Amino acid sequence: MGIDKFYRKAVFKQMGMGSQGSGIAVTTAYPFGLDLHVKPVSLLIAGDTGLSCGLRMRYEIGLDQTNQISIIAVEGRLRVKKDLADGVHAGIEGYFEASETGTVLSGTSTTQNCGGHFAVELSAAVSVTAGWLTGITVDSSVNSAVSLASCEFAGVRVKKTGSAKDWEYGVHVENSEIGIHIGACTTAINFGTPTGSVFKFIDDGTIVSVTNGSILNDIHGTANAGFIKVIVGASTVRYIAIYAAKT
Repeated sequence: MGIDKFYRKAVFKQMGMGSQGSGIAVTTAYPFGLDLHVKPVSLLIAGDTGLSCGLRMRYEIGLDQTNQISIIAVEGRLRVKKDLADGVHAGIEGYFEASETGTVLSGTSTTQNCGGHFAVELSAAVSVTAGWLTGITVDSSVNSAVSLASCEFAGVRVKKTGSAKDWEYGVHVENSEIGIHIGACTTAINFGTPTGSVFKFIDDGTIVSVTNGSILNDIHGTANAGFIKVIVGASTVRYIAIYAAKT
């Protein structure tokens, strides 16, 4: 069936491919259920949507939904019913790849080149009255009886492959009222074996200083060589004195 005829036939109807328990057969020779290749043939200009993509899904809520239900524009689900060996196994994978001699990734300081991009946009007319509003939510639905003693179990993992370049920042946070919030947990922060330092601060003279804090009481007559300002409780200001290495 030609794509034009397919479109005219399916545009006003739901479309199904395969069925649960008896899906589209894949083999080593044909490993994809749907293989879609897209390539620009001209210089693209931002149109009404401001973007171009290989596959676009837009789910519009045009009627109030008052029942409890999860509504997701695109769902990727890997259903495992038999053993899995080595490899990457995931519900969704985003992969950014660049190659070819002379290829340049340019733009401005706000340009984003990433394996996955998520954003939340609300107009001024919208109100949020309950629940959470997040850029990414990572949920564990692993049954508590499952033994994880032989693996590492993490909500978010930052890594590299082989001899690839180290990340400059494992996690980069900016424009946030609270950069990192740690709620109820057994251990708030667990450090491995850093080769440089545990913490690195900018000396702004107010929150962190590397000069004597005359506002502090020196310990046993030893003058402090700076301080770190902290908030204890809701708003109580306290200081951690820091000292130069002993000579």
